[in-house]
Amino acid sequence: MTPKQELFAQAYLETSNASEAYKRAYNTQANANTVNRKASQLLKHPEVSTHIIELQNEQRKKHHLTLDDILQELEQTRLLALKNKQCSAAISATMSKAKLLGLDKKAGTNTDPLTALIASIQGSSVQVVQHCDDD
Repeated sequence: MTPKQELFAQAYLETSNASEAYKRAYNTQANANTVNRKASQLLKHPEVSTHIIELQNEQRKKHHLTLDDILQELEQTRLLALKNKQCSAAISATMSKAKLLGLDKKAGTNTDPLTALIASIQGSSVQVVQHCDDD
């Protein structure tokens, strides 16, 4: 792996954004299409993708963090937001949970995030219906 590929992997770990990681690692001002294409290629590069996974695993071990921990924290945040009638924060926590579980990608072509979430989890054990006043 080249030094720039290593920088890309580190920046990707930090930002979770391949285009931003590419810009940082390669110090480029190229147009967005070029940056996106090159960043995508790097994510598909076997050595780079393996290294990113290794770095992510190291971070998880270092912080003793699991998906269940994150989901539990998001649920606590969601419940607190509902209690305080902060609908936007509750929806944000719900959407974050859906994203972590991959439900945001199964929702189809719905453009409204809440409608898409509800459509994606119909029939599951997750209860989505809540009542909030305006934030």
